[in-house]
Amino acid sequence: LGFVILVGFHGHFQSLGYHESLHNEAMFTDELLSARERLELVVKGSNLGTFDWFPVEDHLDIDDKLWEILNQPVPATDEASRVLMRTIHRGDLERHRKVIGAYLKDDRGVCEVDFRLRADDGHFEVFRFRGKVVRRNAQGRATRVSGTFLDITAEIEAAEEKARWQAQVQHSEKLKTLGILAGGVAHDFNNLLASYIGSLELIEMQVENDAPFLPDLQRARESAMEAAALCDQLLSYAGKRSLNCERFCLNTLIRKMAQLLAVSTPSDVEIDLQLAQQLPLLEGDPSQLRQVVLNLILNAAEAMEGRGTVAVATSLENGRVWLRVKDQGAGMEPEVVARIFDPFFTTKFTGRGLGLAAVYGIVEAHQGKIQVDTAPGRGTTVTLNLPYVPGSLPE
Repeated sequence: LGFVILVGFHGHFQSLGYHESLHNEAMFTDELLSARERLELVVKGSNLGTFDWFPVEDHLDIDDKLWEILNQPVPATDEASRVLMRTIHRGDLERHRKVIGAYLKDDRGVCEVDFRLRADDGHFEVFRFRGKVVRRNAQGRATRVSGTFLDITAEIEAAEEKARWQAQVQHSEKLKTLGILAGGVAHDFNNLLASYIGSLELIEMQVENDAPFLPDLQRARESAMEAAALCDQLLSYAGKRSLNCERFCLNTLIRKMAQLLAVSTPSDVEIDLQLAQQLPLLEGDPSQLRQVVLNLILNAAEAMEGRGTVAVATSLENGRVWLRVKDQGAGMEPEVVARIFDPFFTTKFTGRGLGLAAVYGIVEAHQGKIQVDTAPGRGTTVTLNLPYVPGSLPE
């Protein structure tokens, strides 16, 4: 019976079976294409690229996206691995070689490494490669590694910028705390000194000019005056020194300091004034801001060890008046910059007083901002910006 059915209905059943096979194959093909399309959309949407590396042959199939990001021509398939090796930062290559080698021998989990790859213009982009061994030969050697890569340069830069911002906030909070402490101490101590100095002056007026202890009285008064001056600097640092505000032009203030700067700096130091043609007026205490300018220029001259050019520039940018003082000195290490506005901190010698700490306090008291750009071997630029009087006429 079965034979008869097979023979009698051979064409019918064969045709039916054939059509069912085609139908199933078409469904499988559609599903495969749909899955592949979804995968491509996911990879594209996540900015991922894919790669297959065959370690035995050192053959690399990698997404053209890599070369597009690096703005490099797509190499021939048999050259991709060698071109990539030439592109990787040497330090990264040496550091990760052992990590990758160890993973190929014992492929637990996924291997993840970050490489700096050189773009066509010479700068480096950071890529994160994640791969897994998917095939081994009979000897247990890895023959295929598949994975993805992602350009994380923006992520790295954002993390670094966040870290810098957090460090600046922490430093600002530290300076604020120190300022509150310094201001309170200076205010109380200054009141005591005023009484002390006044008493000494009264005693001096009541004794004879030839009194043997008169020189001692004078030295005591002079020391008290120096202590009072230090208290004044502490108040400046804390931003609590009283402001005698008036409207003035920063350019005019700097030009009037020319003679003072000439006698205050070494003869081999040139002051290069690069002042804006027109600036709006500032509202503040010109004597205190004069102290800021003088302090910055003297520090710049000292950083160059008495020889070189100090550039003093003003400008109007982003709704603020800017002052930049740039020297040609040796620059500073990051750990020095982190403490540069701390009271009494110096890399030169002891007894320098508040210096830049007072500058910081004065700028803050004028609703300004100050920052330092420096690195070993490229000098230092101190930049500050201040609000100006709205609608004020330029000089």
